[in-house]
Amino acid sequence: MPKLKSADSQRRKLDIEKAAMRVFIRKGYHGTSVRDIATACGISTGNIYNHYGSKEELFTALVQRYETRMTGLRVEALSTVEDVFDPEG
Repeated sequence: MPKLKSADSQRRKLDIEKAAMRVFIRKGYHGTSVRDIATACGISTGNIYNHYGSKEELFTALVQRYETRMTGLRVEALSTVEDVFDPEG
């Protein structure tokens, strides 16, 4: 089986994570199976395991991706706030 290029692999992981997010929101973590995610993404269950070792690993990657995004948004939103604990401020 030919190996995917890094860009193709990253794009596939993003597609899997988007599908996983939709299914997790609808069915919850415990109600979701890897097969549900694969079906939502239009790929085989085995293909998900090529990118993630388990449902938990996929969920963790998804949470980390959104935490990184939220951190950036939080930093941007609070960048205009100066020292709020300064009595003169």
